[in-house]
Amino acid sequence: VFQLDLIWKYIQGLIYTVKGWASRSLYKKKEWEKYYIEKQIKCDTDIGMLRLIDVYLDSGPQVLLQLYVITTQNLNEVGTANLVVLTFKDFQTTTVEIKQLVSILSSLFSMAYALAGYHRCLRNQQFIFCVENNKPLPRPISWLSTITQFLWYLFLIAPRVLSMAIFASTFRSWFFMIIFSHWVIMYFWILRLKTNYCISDPDKY
Repeated sequence: VFQLDLIWKYIQGLIYTVKGWASRSLYKKKEWEKYYIEKQIKCDTDIGMLRLIDVYLDSGPQVLLQLYVITTQNLNEVGTANLVVLTFKDFQTTTVEIKQLVSILSSLFSMAYALAGYHRCLRNQQFIFCVENNKPLPRPISWLSTITQFLWYLFLIAPRVLSMAIFASTFRSWFFMIIFSHWVIMYFWILRLKTNYCISDPDKY
């Protein structure tokens, strides 16, 4: 039921987009066009937040689990974690590994896309506060910049996740202790900095 909120936000964003287009093209009402654009940006901000929560509660653990399975399945023979090399000599023996690889790549792409989308939401949110406070408008983020950010986050996250999976396959229970300690430290650090999602106070911009 909670996961349906993301779908509902997408539907709301589509409704605001259609109403904004109608206000601009059919009714020629600039004030209503501005109203629906602001509603659409705020809805997109909620979508970005929900997408971040989703990928780090779903895609993050998923990719760690899949990499952990791959790095530990040869321990009984060699004694060290070796990555499974995918070959197509016998397709029946590599079907599981191919499914795991697809799952890993899709999870990594989801995490990178969510982070890149977060920056687009942040920039769009700045437009609203700049207009309301008569401040110079920031430059919009182009799709080329978004693609660049996506690739940057992808190549930033992938080695970190891989190193965490290898560490987990080597030290097992120590991994959970370190992850929990890191979570507690960063939680109180965020509280201390009073971190907000996007911009909640125009005076802080």
